[in-house]
Amino acid sequence: MNTFYTDTKSWDLLTPEEQMKDFIRKSEILSHYYFGEEVSWATFYQDYLFTGIETNLEETYKVLLTEYDAKGGMKFHAITVDEIGDFLHLNDVALSPCLFHTNWKNKTLLNYVCAFVLDIDKVRPLDLADFKKRFDDGRIPRPTFIANSGSGVHFYYILDTMLRVDTIKNEANNKIAEKIYNKLYDIVQDSGWSDAQRHWVGQDYRVVNSKTKFGQTSAIFKIGDIYSVDELLESCSIPLETLVDVRDKELPSKAMVKYATNIANDLGIIPPNMLDRKEVHDFIAEHKDAAWKLREQKRNERKKKERVLRTNQTGSWYKNTYNYLLNKTQVGYRFSSLKALAIIAFKEQIPRERFMTDLDYLAEYWLYKKYPRDRFNINNVPAIKRLFDNASHYSNTSSKKLEEWLGVEFRRVMTKRNGRTQKEHVKRMSQIRDIDHPDGSWRGSGRKKGSTKDVTTSPAAITIKNYLLKNPTASKYAIIKNTGLTKPTVYKWYDQVKEFIESENTNDKQMTIYDYIEE
Repeated sequence: MNTFYTDTKSWDLLTPEEQMKDFIRKSEILSHYYFGEEVSWATFYQDYLFTGIETNLEETYKVLLTEYDAKGGMKFHAITVDEIGDFLHLNDVALSPCLFHTNWKNKTLLNYVCAFVLDIDKVRPLDLADFKKRFDDGRIPRPTFIANSGSGVHFYYILDTMLRVDTIKNEANNKIAEKIYNKLYDIVQDSGWSDAQRHWVGQDYRVVNSKTKFGQTSAIFKIGDIYSVDELLESCSIPLETLVDVRDKELPSKAMVKYATNIANDLGIIPPNMLDRKEVHDFIAEHKDAAWKLREQKRNERKKKERVLRTNQTGSWYKNTYNYLLNKTQVGYRFSSLKALAIIAFKEQIPRERFMTDLDYLAEYWLYKKYPRDRFNINNVPAIKRLFDNASHYSNTSSKKLEEWLGVEFRRVMTKRNGRTQKEHVKRMSQIRDIDHPDGSWRGSGRKKGSTKDVTTSPAAITIKNYLLKNPTASKYAIIKNTGLTKPTVYKWYDQVKEFIESENTNDKQMTIYDYIEE
């Protein structure tokens, strides 16, 4: 290697030109130092990552691609493997190494894991050379592929057979996949590399051969073997015997475990063995009615208190979201929650200085206090700041997407007549009406039953006819534009007025409201 490879300058101090040179050197290292075989996007996705998805599975699966820099906000695409090539000219497109039920990317719909991918950020050529030593001495399992994706690299551990991990029938495999994924990250971090981005199994990563932020073409190199699940467990030093019970025993679903746990907590009784499906099932069947009655009683009591205590003292959307992030955000949602907070701050016009202060405090709090065993990656903060500064491009982000990023549904506060029920409101308004009209003169003052307007009495219809008499060929759009009438009104009367003009043959006379007043 030449002297450039021994440059130890921190990644954060590199100029854009130096980062682009680093990208070229990393590809050279993967090719010449690793003796890696560079493959095209078609070979990688068709022959390795997604091989067999069109013929070997029970459903029709698409691969899920995210276009992050699309006009107007992110766009999601469910496409065939062959269609991946249509997106290579873009510079911020990513693809998940997993398949999802109904072809919609959601943790609850995760169905197959095709590969485990590690996102290693801020990798310089010397770092990449050092990783080879860690692979050679067994400190880190050797990836099947390494993708040179821009500022960092992606380690792909390709499975020989896609691992089905749906939580309905394959809860055990789901736990195994999660265990492997987290163990791989633990191994990398324990080896001394802190800039490993821990996401989740279904996270998407930059599309191979698409463009980086500097317009360079990302590349991928085959440097290792394909793994079976057992081989990957062994490479991660996860004892197979610890998984025997998980694999061989029929486990209850996540929903059953959650339901049984809630019942035990509600009733204050000892929960069942959560590894025995039958025991959990019998426990639920025996105690669910009593738990439901108790919960219903608590709900009714809570509703009564809310009716009495409901006020308008709730904080702003931004403040409530910030407090939620501070106290309740879970691992796996931290980065996406900060994205949501940035969009909400923009929508509520929160001052930049305040948002930056809140953001820095959250990052430090998560890093040192809240999650000491799984620290937040402080390097994500600049990306959130950039998102806030450019939030006008994402201002149409839907509340559903914000809820997905936060991992929680927004509480829709219903404002009802200053806190009064409908019955109370009607009673109050009737009393006021009787005070204002003690003689009952309000009766019969409403719209007469059966009263309607026609083309000869409607002011709107008369306006339209007057305009048409002056402009016989006028379109509906021209009438809307020049008369000030609304679109629904013009569309309602236009055809009727045209027929009326033809039938009465009154082109030489403008209609006025007085023409129809009986003498």
